Amino acid sequence: MGNYPNMSYCAFENTFRALDQITTALIEARNEGRLEEFVNDLSMDERVAFEQIVHMAHDLIAVAETCDELA
Repeated sequence: MGNYPNMSYCAFENTFRALDQITTALIEARNEGRLEEFVNDLSMDERVAFEQIVHMAHDLIAVAETCDELA
């Protein structure tokens, strides 16, 4: 996995936990009717990262759909 900031032996596990934290926060904000406010209150850097995660998620899904092990 090359020179990435996550240790290769637990990159997926660590990333899953981080994405779970983000997803839970977004779902809670949506359920409370304040999703737009939640996203608008993010710092500019966090907002950019959020948008990058959304685009990356689409890429991840596209790659995962081509993996027979996940089908």
